[in-house]
Amino acid sequence: MELKEKKVLVAGFGKTGIACTDFLLQRGARVVVNDNKERSGFDNNTIKRYEEKGIEFVFGKHPGKLFLDVDIILISPGIDPRNLPHEEIRKKGIPVISEIELAYQFAEGKIIGVTGTNGKTTVTTLLGELFKKAGYATAVCGNIGFPFITAVNDQSSYDYFIVEISSFQLEAVHTFRAHGGILLNISPDHMDRYAAQEDYVRAKWKIFLKQCENDWAIVNAMQADCWKKMPSIHSRILEFSSKGSVTQGCFLKEGMIYYTDGSVPIPVMTTDMIRLKGMHNVENVMVCIIAAQQEHLDKEIVHEVISTFKGLPHRMEVVSEINGRIFINDSKATNPDAVVKALEGFKRKVIIILGGKDKELDYSDLKESIQNHVKIAMLIGETKHKIYEAVKGTAVKILFPDTLEEAVKTAYSLSEPGDIVLLSPACASFDMFKDYVDRGNTFKRIVAGLV
Repeated sequence: MELKEKKVLVAGFGKTGIACTDFLLQRGARVVVNDNKERSGFDNNTIKRYEEKGIEFVFGKHPGKLFLDVDIILISPGIDPRNLPHEEIRKKGIPVISEIELAYQFAEGKIIGVTGTNGKTTVTTLLGELFKKAGYATAVCGNIGFPFITAVNDQSSYDYFIVEISSFQLEAVHTFRAHGGILLNISPDHMDRYAAQEDYVRAKWKIFLKQCENDWAIVNAMQADCWKKMPSIHSRILEFSSKGSVTQGCFLKEGMIYYTDGSVPIPVMTTDMIRLKGMHNVENVMVCIIAAQQEHLDKEIVHEVISTFKGLPHRMEVVSEINGRIFINDSKATNPDAVVKALEGFKRKVIIILGGKDKELDYSDLKESIQNHVKIAMLIGETKHKIYEAVKGTAVKILFPDTLEEAVKTAYSLSEPGDIVLLSPACASFDMFKDYVDRGNTFKRIVAGLV
């Protein structure tokens, strides 16, 4: 992609937008930055530094005309493409690309892309640990918090880029090709962005569309009804399943994970060797085993890394034990399916804190899990009444604290030794917090204050 002297509109000036702006400047592009937040919402010194480098800023809205007077539009995943003047952009032939597409054009090394509704960050991180331990120069990047474009800018030549990719980022890829593509799972999410779940699946499926026969794709055998409706792909398809065997890939049988390349299944490791809790994490591990097999990683390295991997902050993170009560931070569970999987991992009923900003999701799937795995539910945030309507009718005690702090303190006061207090919201955080990290850190601070 030729960038020198090209006029590029960077739409969205968050972390990724800033990283893209730096990259474009270094390659001689003429950059215009647009963000619907007002200028006062940004650090003024930062804006001034970029203005001194010749960058033009347009704040407060996304003017349609602005999108028609450029050579390339680089769109942030946070901007809904439906809000752009699509027809006019198409007629003028202006490419609309994501940061993933831009980074791909300049990346030197194999790319393993990870997408799905839940588990992306865990799998991306664990794969990174595996490939690093195997001695490869590996960048762990993407939606995980370290932009793909920053990894490319810092060091364009890696053996592997392990890239977490959201559906929003995949909407605006065109030539992007992942040597290894992973679609972990699909459950209803972002229905405030997509008209139907099939549109959401189709966005995820773009991770495979440019692959060739030498590439590989990992899909969930238990959700074949979702992905078999998608366009055919040219790569080798491998599957994983915790509920039955597969022809090629990994499956679980009587506590043992098996790998098969189409011949005799080979036992790899038992679930007892996995430190991560929950069946969803057994499935995440199976995905990593399949990927490791495709890239010929040593079996002993796979065993060592997986058996010592503790997991990530804000994802089933044990925060503290206070007077026999265990507090767990699962703030990254931002949809009902993630909460269901979290609850299925407990052998006794828990006290759960649910709620946050609505993403137009159906919370009825929570009802059975709450009935079977919850003793008290604390509902907070703008969705608390919507969740209540979806789950009412169980024998579970339901309370409506005004704040997260009140929820934690009430949960503690009603708990008994041996109880688990779980923050697993099923919602976005933006009604009360900056993001899920802020929500999780706030939970940890409140718990620390109980001591």
